[in-house]
Amino acid sequence: MKLEPKILFVSLIVLAFFSLWLLYTNHIRQDQIDKLVHLQNEQILSGNEPESWGFEQAGNRSAKIVHPEVELSSAGLSLSVFFTDNGCGYCVDHEVELLNKLNEEFEGNFNTYLISHNKSFLKRLHDAEFPYTTIDPQEKLLNNDFDFGNPVALFTDKNGVVQIIHVAEKDNEAKSNHFYDRAESLLSSIHK
Repeated sequence: MKLEPKILFVSLIVLAFFSLWLLYTNHIRQDQIDKLVHLQNEQILSGNEPESWGFEQAGNRSAKIVHPEVELSSAGLSLSVFFTDNGCGYCVDHEVELLNKLNEEFEGNFNTYLISHNKSFLKRLHDAEFPYTTIDPQEKLLNNDFDFGNPVALFTDKNGVVQIIHVAEKDNEAKSNHFYDRAESLLSSIHK
């Protein structure tokens, strides 16, 4: 019977060391993630986009818009912005604010889509002043399995191939501000 307390004691010691090891490795991984996010944010703020967001390709081919209701410009680049009703609410508010400003100067020169059954979501809850088309969430938009959650903006060529992508991030207004500054510059080059 004296063996049971010893086994229990040794088991507790092993579990304690294992827990400490898990905490340590988790801390190391979080540090690595924080460093990568910091580097990415520095690149964005310095005017350099990261080399790849990882969404621009579907296997060995470039991501392409395949939904028939998404309008593409035959003249060159098209800006298409996609919202859902299940992403970060603050991100939606900020992107709508930026698009309202962009719409003042470039009304009709970009397209906005709401992937939802709730057709009034952007106007009613987020004060959208730009027109948007509602798309059924079950319909495929790209030729890959990209999951639209937070607002996503895509610059595509006349064939629908994604050239530039922007995904809104919580607590990263600078990234969105930088993207829409670039978008304004590109749209003015195309439409003015």
